[in-house]
Amino acid sequence: MRSATIIASVPLDSGLVRRLAARSGLGGGDQLATFVRGRVGASSRGDLAGEVAPSKGRVETLAIGSGAYRTVSVPLVRQPPILLAALTPTSTIAAEQRTERTKLVAGLLASLLLIGVVAYIAGRSIVGSLGRLAAAANSIAAGRLHERVPVRGRDEFAAVGRAFNQMAAQLEARLADLEEERQRLRDANTRFGDALAATLDPDQLRRVIVQNAVEATGARGGLLREGDGSVVSVGDMDAGPRRLELELTAGRRSFGMLVLLGSEFDTEATITAASLAGQAVIALDNARMHRIVERQALVDELTGLANRRQGDEALATELARGGRLGGPVGLILADLDDFKAVNDAYGHPTGDAVLREFADALRGTVREIDLAVRWGGEEFGVILPGTDVEGATEVAERVRTALAERSVIAVDGSPIRVTASFGVAASAPGITADALIDAADDALYGAKRAGKDRVYSEPRPVAPA
Repeated sequence: MRSATIIASVPLDSGLVRRLAARSGLGGGDQLATFVRGRVGASSRGDLAGEVAPSKGRVETLAIGSGAYRTVSVPLVRQPPILLAALTPTSTIAAEQRTERTKLVAGLLASLLLIGVVAYIAGRSIVGSLGRLAAAANSIAAGRLHERVPVRGRDEFAAVGRAFNQMAAQLEARLADLEEERQRLRDANTRFGDALAATLDPDQLRRVIVQNAVEATGARGGLLREGDGSVVSVGDMDAGPRRLELELTAGRRSFGMLVLLGSEFDTEATITAASLAGQAVIALDNARMHRIVERQALVDELTGLANRRQGDEALATELARGGRLGGPVGLILADLDDFKAVNDAYGHPTGDAVLREFADALRGTVREIDLAVRWGGEEFGVILPGTDVEGATEVAERVRTALAERSVIAVDGSPIRVTASFGVAASAPGITADALIDAADDALYGAKRAGKDRVYSEPRPVAPA
C-alpha cells in the first residue's frame, strides 16, 4: 500500500491578517497581528513592528513600538511558534473608560436629580397635608370647630384627614351639648336666684333650695337638715351611692346641711352645688333678717305685743271682715293709772317692768284670736273679732282684775301696786276704724274721770254717722 502527503500553504502576510480583521468585527482602533518567534510578523494596519513575545491565552498589556496595547493571543502554528493576537490601544480603552465613567456619573446625577424632584414633590405634598392638619388643629384650639381639613385621595394623609374631620365633628357636637347643658344650668341658677329673692318664708325657701339644687346638679334626691333636727326632703332618699354634703353657714351662724344624693357628681356639678349653696345661705340669712325687721316693724320690742302699726292693720282687717259677714268687732283701750308717777319715783327701769307686767296680764287673759297691742306709751289695746260690747267688757274686767292681783318689784325691792283704766266699744256694720277708736277712747276717759281702776263701755255698738 502506497501513501502520499499533501502539503498546503497559507501565507501569513498582512493581506491575510487584514481579511481576518475585516471579518472579526473589531472596532476601529483595534487590529490583529501575528507574532513569530517573539517578533511582530504582520498586522492588519501594517504599522506594528518590534520584538515582543505575548503569552498565549492571556490578556496582558504589551509595549509594541511606541504604543501600549492590551492583547489577547491564540497559537496558530506550533513550530515555529506563531501566535495570532487581537490588540487594542490602551489609550482607546482609557478613553472608553472615561466615557463610561462620565455616562455613569451623569446617570447618577440624573437619578439623584430625579430622586430630589420626586422627594421635593412628595415633601411638598406631605408638608401641605401637615400644614392643613396644623391649620385645622389651630382653628379647633381657637374654638372654630366648624373648620375641616380638605381630603383628597386615598393615602394615609387622606385617612388622617378624614379621622381628624370626624373628631372635629364629634367635638363640635359635644361642645353644643355642653353649651346646652351650661345654658340649662344658667337658667336653673337664674330661676333659683329669682326664687330665693322672691321667697322670704323660711319653710318655703328651704324647699325651693333643695328642689333647685337637685335639678341643677342632676341629683336623684336631696334634703336640708337643720340644727334642730327638722328635715326638708325632695326626691329619692335612698338614691346613691354618692353623697354631696354642703354646710350652709354665714360666719358663725349655721342654716343646716344640704345633702344631695345621686350615682355620680362630676366637677361641674360640684361647683354648681357649691354656688347654689352660697346663694342659699344669702337667701336664708336675708329671710332671717326680714323676719327680724318684720317683727321690729310689727311687734313692740319692750313688751313683745303687737305695735300700733300692726294693731291698725288688724283692726281694719277685722272691720272689713265684720262688714262682709255682719259680725261685730270689740275694741278695748287701756291706760295704766299714774304711770308717770311710777317713772318719776322709781325710774324708767321700773316703769319698763310695769309695762311688761301689764303685757303679761293681757297675754294671759285674751283669746288666741284676739290681738293685744301696745297702743303707745302706757296705753294698750285689745282687738276682739266677733265680740260685742258685753263680751269685750267682760274681757276688760278680767284683765283689770288680773293686773290688780299682780305686784311689780321696784329696783329698790319694794312692791308696787299697779292699776289701769279701760274703755270698751264694739262696731256695727259700716263703722270706720277711727270712729271705733274714738268711741273706745271716750269710754277710757270716762273711766279715768270716774276714779280710775275701772271699766267703762259704750252701751250700744258704734254705728256709722
